[in-house]
Amino acid sequence: MLTERILEELSRNTPRTPELVKLAWPSLSTESKIQIIDGLQQKVGLTYTPSWLMHICIEDDSALVRYWAARKFQFCPALDGKFLQTMSFFEFAPSTDDKELRDKAINGESELVRATVDRKIPSAEYTFSNCACFEACPQNHSDPVFLFL
Repeated sequence: MLTERILEELSRNTPRTPELVKLAWPSLSTESKIQIIDGLQQKVGLTYTPSWLMHICIEDDSALVRYWAARKFQFCPALDGKFLQTMSFFEFAPSTDDKELRDKAINGESELVRATVDRKIPSAEYTFSNCACFEACPQNHSDPVFLFL
């Protein structure tokens, strides 16, 4: 278990946090990893898992760690033709990384992680900034929008 001071340092929302977490990750226990995931989800202000953290967690040996991150991560929707046409129109085509995260979660051994992939968003109100598909977008999409695809 991490001390409060170390947890605070590893879960700060700063540009160097991803690198610090990547460096510390291999030597952390499952409990410490979950503490960091939870801390970062709360720090980003929207209670979601940032995509950089999901990339670390999806590769973790512990199914519990993968699930803990995935349960608050918005995976990109299934990439059928209609979806891609719509996304291309708005210039928000999912990246290769987004597709890889979705594939790893769906094809992984954990049923809990697989169940998080296509779950419905609890509310129609949604912000683009909490989906990995949209984090790389240079425009500011922090205002709530309603998606009807």
